[in-house]
Amino acid sequence: MREAVSPCAAGAHLAHLDRRIWLKAVLGAAGAFAAGRAAGQNPAAPTRPAPLGPVYKSAESAPPDAYLDGSPHPYYGSENPWDRRFFDKNDGSQEFYDRRAPGLILDILEGRIDAAEAHARKLLAAMPDDLEAMFVLCAASAARADPSTALIHVRNLIAKGLPIERFYAGPRPFLDALTQTPDFRALAPPPELLHGPMLGAMSDAGFSVWVRTRREAPCRLVVSQKWNLRAGGSSTAVSSPAEDFTAKIEIGGLKPSTDYFYGVSIDGAPVAPIAKARTFPSEAAANDVRIGFGGCAGYAPWNERMWDRIAADGLDLLLLLGDNVYISLPGAPNAVHDYVYYRRQSRPEFRRLIAETPIAAVWDDHDCAIDDCWLGPYRDRPAWKPAMVRHFQRQWCNGATGAPGWPGHWRKLRVGRVEVFLLDGRTYRTNPFAPTPTMLGPQQKAWLLKGLRNSTAAFKIIAAPVAWDDRAKPGTRDGWSGFPDERTEIFEHIKRERINGVLLLSSDRHRADAWVHRREGAYPLYEFASALLTHDYKHELRPEAAFSYNAKCNYGRLNFSLNDDAPSVLSEFVTIDGEAVYSKRIALKEISF
Repeated sequence: MREAVSPCAAGAHLAHLDRRIWLKAVLGAAGAFAAGRAAGQNPAAPTRPAPLGPVYKSAESAPPDAYLDGSPHPYYGSENPWDRRFFDKNDGSQEFYDRRAPGLILDILEGRIDAAEAHARKLLAAMPDDLEAMFVLCAASAARADPSTALIHVRNLIAKGLPIERFYAGPRPFLDALTQTPDFRALAPPPELLHGPMLGAMSDAGFSVWVRTRREAPCRLVVSQKWNLRAGGSSTAVSSPAEDFTAKIEIGGLKPSTDYFYGVSIDGAPVAPIAKARTFPSEAAANDVRIGFGGCAGYAPWNERMWDRIAADGLDLLLLLGDNVYISLPGAPNAVHDYVYYRRQSRPEFRRLIAETPIAAVWDDHDCAIDDCWLGPYRDRPAWKPAMVRHFQRQWCNGATGAPGWPGHWRKLRVGRVEVFLLDGRTYRTNPFAPTPTMLGPQQKAWLLKGLRNSTAAFKIIAAPVAWDDRAKPGTRDGWSGFPDERTEIFEHIKRERINGVLLLSSDRHRADAWVHRREGAYPLYEFASALLTHDYKHELRPEAAFSYNAKCNYGRLNFSLNDDAPSVLSEFVTIDGEAVYSKRIALKEISF
């Protein structure tokens, strides 16, 4: 098991805002909406809180172009209205903080600048320290070609701790004219590195580092076992405007289970503190392995400290299982999609995490379109799907994903004697109301079944962005409950091929759950769901689950003990404050034929 390491300092340090200040401001604007809300709790407690989530009513919704050849079933769409309800003006609830500023950025993008400014001021009247509302005012002033007013907002934001990188990142259509002015340039030297470095595409022989730069520039990665980076190797890549000034720099030829130091330079100048990376164990190695997982990371400034909590645990790998930023805007990527990523990628807590913890990410509905959506079986339809797939790939350091000719986000990772099958549940998902629906699509399903059959790993993780158990989200077809035949095919394949050591992971519902799938003639399949990384909106507890928890933000952790005669895994849910609220050890022999 990898030892915990101190997170590296990367980027400017945005001051933590006291949650009590935020909460007081929100309550003052909205009334005591949370006063009677019951806290999440272990289901062993005698009472349950009232349901917090919506009542689901399955239905099909889609724009006109989704109906082909007179079919009553749209080939892409959602179980919920295909509209812009996530951008309705919402002043009253802390739970939906992450929706506010993106709606105002959309207003600016579509020419409603006065409305955006008026609403941002309304938000600031209730929450005077809301940096994102202040940022909207700056963007609005820049968009109306008023750099002097925009600079007033810039100085205020910088004084309150917003990194100057935020303005250079953009959205550039609004802010480029501002950042090119002499008065803006006089505030501070222009930074070359805007976002990152992010560690990813880790293997036992190499890894990649992702960066976003201010301008097109050559980026160099130097890797060494020495802290001063001497006697090491290097690799280069160029950040491309076509890829929003991002670059992925790959390095190979490394040793398994080895600590390396790395540094990044842009145009020959170092741009970030030296960071540490540890390669994965070789496939045959019996090293212990620690893997974290979670999803539903809606932006809430008071919860961003979660990234430091995870970083302190010294994981070998972190799986982000979807709803990583909450865009909720169907269509081709635009300034809104960029803004939602930029505010997360600029957070110092997130930057410290991704610099030294390898990340593997997949998207879910709020990342790719709208809630409970399916994008259909085609590679090039709807017309905006290829651009959205590429936009997601641009934000992460995932390495190769999908299949030849079929762009997507599924991939496989081997961490010593543990193999992870990270599933993409949206890109080729078909309408669950139509006959013979598929969540994975034929290419991904064939890849999964073949990979499971051929795997030599002791433990196999199948990680999906949505719940495997029907009871996790009753009354909807959005989880695997909408694709029961495909789920049965996967489970029967495990049974028929006598594939040992399978664990299921999932996300989507804003809480932590443990489920047990008991099958005749086969070992039980344990499902661990983590979906409350930083979001403040919580879904109701499920008393049917073996465990259900939503009192605090949390993430899942799997600790694999592999170096003895009785391999096992310890599954835990860990809160934002470091408390292990659930713990279960499963021996490999318990999940073997």
